[in-house]
Amino acid sequence: DVPVLKMETIAAVGLAGNVVQFVDFACKLFSASHQIRTSREGLTDDFDSVQIITADLKQICTALTTSLSRDSLAAQDRHIASLGTHCLRTAEKLLGTVLKLKPRKGSSRWSNFQAALKTIWKQDEIDQTRVRLTESLDQLRGHVSQLGQQLQRETMQTSPTDRIDGENYYLLPQELPVYAAQLMTASTRENYLLDLTRLIKSLHFEGLDFRYSKVTRAHVKTYEWAYEHKFAQFLQSEEPLFWVSGKPGSGKSILMKFLFDDPRTTAYLSEWAGQRTIIASNYFFWINGSAMQRSQEGLLRSIVLDLLLQCPNLRNTALKFAKELGQSRWQMSSESMLSSWDLSRLSELLMLITTESQSMYCLCLFIDGLDEYEGEAQDLNELLISLRHFRNVKLCVASRPLNEFENAFGRDQEHKLYMQHLTSVDINIYATDKLEQSPDLRRMKKEGPGVDDRISEITDKAQGVFLWVRLVVQSLLRGLQNADRIIDLQRRLAEYPRDLDDFFRYILDSLEPIYREQVAQGFGAAQAAPRALSILQFWYLDHED
Repeated sequence: DVPVLKMETIAAVGLAGNVVQFVDFACKLFSASHQIRTSREGLTDDFDSVQIITADLKQICTALTTSLSRDSLAAQDRHIASLGTHCLRTAEKLLGTVLKLKPRKGSSRWSNFQAALKTIWKQDEIDQTRVRLTESLDQLRGHVSQLGQQLQRETMQTSPTDRIDGENYYLLPQELPVYAAQLMTASTRENYLLDLTRLIKSLHFEGLDFRYSKVTRAHVKTYEWAYEHKFAQFLQSEEPLFWVSGKPGSGKSILMKFLFDDPRTTAYLSEWAGQRTIIASNYFFWINGSAMQRSQEGLLRSIVLDLLLQCPNLRNTALKFAKELGQSRWQMSSESMLSSWDLSRLSELLMLITTESQSMYCLCLFIDGLDEYEGEAQDLNELLISLRHFRNVKLCVASRPLNEFENAFGRDQEHKLYMQHLTSVDINIYATDKLEQSPDLRRMKKEGPGVDDRISEITDKAQGVFLWVRLVVQSLLRGLQNADRIIDLQRRLAEYPRDLDDFFRYILDSLEPIYREQVAQGFGAAQAAPRALSILQFWYLDHED
């Protein structure tokens, strides 16, 4: 009789393949985690790809556990099972180590620096584990090679008419492709991840989330009105767009960050999304940032990147699109594709994956600072209008009340708000909390009613401009440190201009003449710099050789 393909061989190949995949992915994950440096959301340049690799590694561990549970391995293949068990024990420790290196979203530079230090401290442990896994990989590849040769010999000897017989399990030749398809090789998987990592890097740019991370968090107990307002109804409804408008300094960016971060937003969106997964993304234009930070290209890169990181089912579509751009523009085997994107291609890719996402995902995009966009407002408005036509997309946008945005988004009274009309209570809460941190003011408050009158005066003069309130409160606190009396605080308030521009002019005019040249030099450097200068750079500028 002609022998048939035995399940023992297939099981051994499957187990070995799963273990090889695990070790290859583990080594790749360690390598990526070693390259931590400050980047998007305080993460590393490669941490986004580490997250993807980690998710795939968990899936491989599941497959490996299934393989180890089988009792069909021959005695000579028990060594593979032993290696597999060792790798599984490493998995939990591996994933825990790498994930501890991730700073929290929106974390400070100090937090990012601490994360980088943790990476250095963990490097010895990482290196030792990499060496052990590499040794295991070399042994496993030898086993896989032998099993492959054995499988090939048995395949050639198998008769097409053989069937399952008795207590032994056999595999028909025509069934082999089914099992072969299940055994995706480590090299194929690695190539996929390499392409995906390059795609992610091509979309990322320096300072992508810098503006969002620097926006002040809402003061405690402020902006609570948003969820008692028509905005909450918008989140639950089929309406595609809501416009937040307000004067400069009225707190639009703070509100946008508050709405994006607050879990109640997701809860309300779930009423609209139903069974589909909610994907939230944000982009904050910044007029003082780099050219990319105030451009439509930066907006498109950010949204596409967020969708690919949060929506695994869209990645193959994006990779296929990228490869179809042509070898002259996109070479998946090199780094030349990093500069291959242009505005039309990015827009086309966003529309493609948004269309692909409709049955699975609901997208809610928070876009702040439309008036800080560098370009024709009409171009930006056209992009937003094209997105609002998708039934699975909601847009919450914010800007000053300029005519171009009033005409595009302001006609629907039910789906817009003006900040200065809604923040008087918030301003009172903020001013009261900040001023009452001063022991001197608390003493004054016990002595008479004048303090409450001054806080009410701040609220009235602010006209809904939170930035004006912050500047005034800081000035009053400095006065309290200098032993100002109630009458002195009253005089200070009377001197402050109500208009924000006039207030800045008042501050500059208050400078002693000896400091004005120094301040002018700082303003000039900031205006000429291609991107925002750090405090350290201003310090060097301020100190002569």
